[in-house]
Amino acid sequence: MTNTTPGSPLELPDIYETRQGRALRDAYARGDMEQARRIEEHVLAEAATNGEEREVYRETLRGAILFQELMDAQEAGNDELAQSIRERMLLVCSRATILRTISAGYLQAGLREGLPQKTHDELMSMLTELGVSGELKRLAQSITVN
Repeated sequence: MTNTTPGSPLELPDIYETRQGRALRDAYARGDMEQARRIEEHVLAEAATNGEEREVYRETLRGAILFQELMDAQEAGNDELAQSIRERMLLVCSRATILRTISAGYLQAGLREGLPQKTHDELMSMLTELGVSGELKRLAQSITVN
């Protein structure tokens, strides 16, 4: 038996790790923060080597999941839900985490299909604010502007 992410050709094995990822995503989608936190604790207990690292991982994980929910809501044209997700992101994520999450999404999309000039400018501004330099910034600069 395999798990697949809706809309993705990737098939994942039905193992503990993929079930936990799906369960975490579903808990966030239901707004069941108690269940989400329990799953996070189990996963982060294995991943992090200290408390500070655990908090960074926790916030990064939440930011990524909320960003995906935001993209899904926007693509579905559900502006009310999208606004609700933005508000949740502001409550549970630092500005730096939000910038890292959005810039990673922009970078991935840009490398795959290019970016409009305004979005490319936003990406470069975020990377500057985050203090990114070197190869990552050169990679972002190489994105085709549509």
